[in-house]
Amino acid sequence: ANGGGVCDATGGNDSYRDYKSGIFNCLIANNTAYKGGGVYCNIESRVVGSTIVNNMIESEDDEDLGAGVIGDHNTLLLNCIIWGNKRNGTPEGYVHQQRNTIVFEANHVASDVAIEGEHNILLLSDSYAHGIFSPRFAHPAETAGANDTTRNVDWHLLPGSACINKGDTLVFGTTDLDGLVRVQQDTVDLGCYETPYNGVVLPSLPDSIVYVKEGGAGTGMGDSWENATASLTDALNIASLSRGQVWVAAGTYYGENASAANAFEMKAGVNVYGGFEGNEPPAFNLEERDLEHNVSILDGQQQQRVLYQAQDFVAEDSVAWDGFTIQNGRTTGNGAGVFMRQYSRLKNCIVQNNMVEGFGEKRGNGIYVYNTKNYSQGYFHDSGYTIISHCKIINTGAEMTSATVYGGGLYAWVAEIDHTEFAHNAASYGGGAYLYENVSLSNCLIHNNKASMYGGGVYMEDNDMQMVSCDIVKNTVARSNGGGGLYNKYERWGTWGEWDTLLMRNCIVWGNRFEGMDNDWHSPTYQEEVSIPDNIVQVR
Repeated sequence: ANGGGVCDATGGNDSYRDYKSGIFNCLIANNTAYKGGGVYCNIESRVVGSTIVNNMIESEDDEDLGAGVIGDHNTLLLNCIIWGNKRNGTPEGYVHQQRNTIVFEANHVASDVAIEGEHNILLLSDSYAHGIFSPRFAHPAETAGANDTTRNVDWHLLPGSACINKGDTLVFGTTDLDGLVRVQQDTVDLGCYETPYNGVVLPSLPDSIVYVKEGGAGTGMGDSWENATASLTDALNIASLSRGQVWVAAGTYYGENASAANAFEMKAGVNVYGGFEGNEPPAFNLEERDLEHNVSILDGQQQQRVLYQAQDFVAEDSVAWDGFTIQNGRTTGNGAGVFMRQYSRLKNCIVQNNMVEGFGEKRGNGIYVYNTKNYSQGYFHDSGYTIISHCKIINTGAEMTSATVYGGGLYAWVAEIDHTEFAHNAASYGGGAYLYENVSLSNCLIHNNKASMYGGGVYMEDNDMQMVSCDIVKNTVARSNGGGGLYNKYERWGTWGEWDTLLMRNCIVWGNRFEGMDNDWHSPTYQEEVSIPDNIVQVR
C-alpha cells in the first residue's frame, strides 16, 4: 500500500493559498507503507502546517523512497515539520520527489535532512539533542513505524524549539490541531501545534568551525571562541548539519548523559580537533597546536565508552579526531576507549586507563577497530582503512576482569597504524595489540605489555600482516610458547586457495619474557610463510 498515513490522490487548486483541498494542520506519525510512509501525494497536492514524524517505508528499492512524504505532480510542502522518518529502520528516504520532470516545492519546512527551498531549516536528528537546531518535541516516539510502543507520546513543541515562529504568516489555518488560535507570537509555528513561546534566533550554519570551551563563553552559540559552547555534544550536532569542524580548547569534557553507553559519537564528515588555547584565529595552522600544554580530555568517568562510531562512513564523509586524551572508558561491549569503523582516523591522541568489563569474550580495552571492508576491495594504503597515527595507547586493562580479552591496547581488523606507542597494557591475548586480518604497523613502539595466554606484545591472526620498523621489547606472557614479544597464528584461506603471510622488516624484537625466561617469538604453523628480513631478533 502507498501512503501509510494519508494517500492524497485528488489534489487541489493551483494556488496553495486556496484551502479547499489538501492536508492542513495534521499530525501524521508512526505509520508504515511501501511508498510514502507518512504521506503519498498525487496530482497537485498541498501539505500545509502539518507534523510528519517517525513514519517508515518497508521497500528496499532505492527508487521507492519517501519515508516521510512522496510527492508527484506539483506537490507543495509549507510550514511543516518532517522528522525521524526511516526506511526499514535506517535514516534514509525522508522526502522523495517521484518524477524528475515535476515541480516539487518546499518552503518554510523543518526537517532532519536537507530539503531545497526557501526558509527551510535543517534539524538535529537526535530526539533528545541539545542545541539551537533541536526540534525539542515534548515526548517523541522512540522508534519509527506502526509497531512503535512508546507510551504517552507528545509531539508538541517545547520552549527553545527551532520550529517556533518560523512559518509563513500568510499561509495558515485559523486554528491548530488542538483548536488553538494560530499565530500567538510574531508569526505562525511550523507543524500542527501552535505554541505561546517566543522563537529562538537561528544563526547561519557554520561554514567551517564550531568552538568549544570548558564552561562555555559569551552567548554559547559556538560561532567563535568568545561565544564558545560548553557542550561538545552540541558542537558535534551543529557541525554535522554543515559537515564543519569542531575546535576544542584545553579542558575536561564529559558526555551529556553518564548513563548512556557512549559519552561522544563520531558524526559523518565532522573533523574534531583538540589542543587549543582558546584564542586561535580561524586561519590558524593546526600543526602549530601545543598539544603538550593545551590538553583536551574526553572522559568516560569509568561509566561509559568514551568515543563511538555507530556505522561505516563513506569516503566523502571520512572523519578525524585529532589531539585528545581519551580516558576512563568502561563498557561491557568492545572498545572501552574508542570504537572505530571504516573511514575514520585517530591522530595525536593518548588513549589511557580504559577497560572492557563483564563476562565472555571482549575486544580492545583501549581501541576496537571493526572495519567491514571486503577483502577483494584492496589491501594496504587504501583510503577506506581505519587509521591510527601518532598516538599513545597506555595503561589499558591493567585490572584484569573475568572476561577473556583480545587486545589490551588495541584490537584491529583492517587498519593502518603508524608512529604509535603501546605500553603497560594487559589482556588475555595480545597484551599490547591483537591484529586480525589486513593490518599494517609501521614505526611503532610496543613495550612493557602483558598477556595471560598468548602474545605479550602482539598477537597476530589470519590474513596478510605487515610490520615495518617496529620495536617490540620487554613484553611478558604468562605461559610457555606463548610468545612474550610476538605470537603469530596462521590459518589457510580456503576460499582463495592462498596462504596467509606475515612480512616483518627492520624490526627489533628484544627482551621479551615468559615469566623469567626469554620468549620473544612463537609461530606455531606455516612458518614458511613468514618473511622476516633485516630484523634484529633476540634468540634464547
